[in-house]
Order: sequence, then structure tokens, then C-alpha cells
Amino acid sequence: MIRKITAILFFFSLIIDLASARETKSLCLHEKALRSDAIFIGSVLSVQDTHEKTAGIYKYAVVRVDKVLKGPQKKGEIKFVTRGISSELNPLCCKLGEKYIFFARRGIDVFDDSNDRLRVIRTNTEEYFSATNGHYSVYLINDGMVSGWPLEEKRQTSVEIRIVLSEIKEAIRYPRKCVIAAKLGSEKYT
Repeated sequence: MIRKITAILFFFSLIIDLASARETKSLCLHEKALRSDAIFIGSVLSVQDTHEKTAGIYKYAVVRVDKVLKGPQKKGEIKFVTRGISSELNPLCCKLGEKYIFFARRGIDVFDDSNDRLRVIRTNTEEYFSATNGHYSVYLINDGMVSGWPLEEKRQTSVEIRIVLSEIKEAIRYPRKCVIAAKLGSEKYT
């Protein structure tokens, strides 16, 4: 009887592990800033379905860049992928007319099966930007507040934009990798 219960518990824990294996983990702010080619505040001008067959892209937003926090791009319009090949990597945005903070990488990830092996490659680096950290890459700005901004206690809430911008600028200025101390539940920096 104990063996059966142990086997059942093992089986369910294996299923849970497999189900969460494709889940995108939230990076800490410093790691997210380090991995981003661009960080900016932008307003969504339109959301487009790709009518032509662009590998790896199903939907993108045309975003007017209002303020550049990191990256070489100037104010203007960019194409930001909102639905690509992997739902775990898609950001939770973009509504027409809304303003967001974007953590972005140049290009898009696509599957390549050349040479008889499957791998992910980055392409379209001149035309598109995509989410740095999947669902945790874009934050809505509304009435001077940033929605869903992660706090040290690992819960998300709305935070004043001036505080968020200060944290982002510090993360850009002093890049460092984060190590999560599981026992304490706090971020440690290297």
C-alpha cells in the first residue's frame, strides 16, 4: 500500500514538473535589463496580424517609442512581436492606445531544423523587437502607475512610475546577475 501511494505521488510530481518545464520564469530586474537590447516607454498605435508568411510571427504591435531608457533606437515607431512561435515567450500586451514599459530584444526566435537537428535561432533583427522575458517583459502604465511591477516580496502590484524608472535606471547603470536565494526568498546580487 505504501509503495502504491509513493508511486502515485512520484507520478503526480513528475507530471507537475513536466507541465512547468516550458513555463517562463520571471527574471529579476537586473538580469532582465542585462539581457535586453532595448528598454523603452511606448504607446501602441496598432496591432497587426502578419498577412505575409513571416516565420515565427503571428501578430505584432506598432509602437511609438516615447522615451528610450536603454538601447540605440531613437524615438519613432517599431514593430514589437506580441504572438510568436511559443506562447510562453509572448508578452501580455498590447492594447491599442495604451502605454507600456517594454523590455525588448532585437529580432525574433524561430525554429530551424537544418542539419537534421532542431534549434532556435534569432532572425529579423533589423525589423522586429520581441519580449526579453516572455510574460514578464511589458508593463502597463496608467495614470502614473505601472501595473504588475514585481516588488521584493515577489508579489506584483501597481507602483508609481518615478520609482519604477529609478529602479530601471539603476539596473542599467549597475548591471549584475541575480541569484535567487530560495530559502530566504530574496534576491542576491553577484
